Amino acid sequence: VSGLTPIDSFNDFFSTKLSDEQFQTIAGIMTQRLGRIPKENECFDFNKFNVKVLSSDNRRLKKVEITLKND
Repeated sequence: VSGLTPIDSFNDFFSTKLSDEQFQTIAGIMTQRLGRIPKENECFDFNKFNVKVLSSDNRRLKKVEITLKND
């Protein structure tokens, strides 16, 4: 998933209900929740998903791999 993916598109595809009141992109909301820009190859939980950062730099989260958590 591109970091520039609009939250509405993410919600539609993954059947989630993330708010787009503060942030318009998935990178914005993930960065806000972590409190920082995650590094390449970093993995973290995000709602019902496991996330692996495929591409990022000092200024932005560019691309992530998203898989459903096995609960």
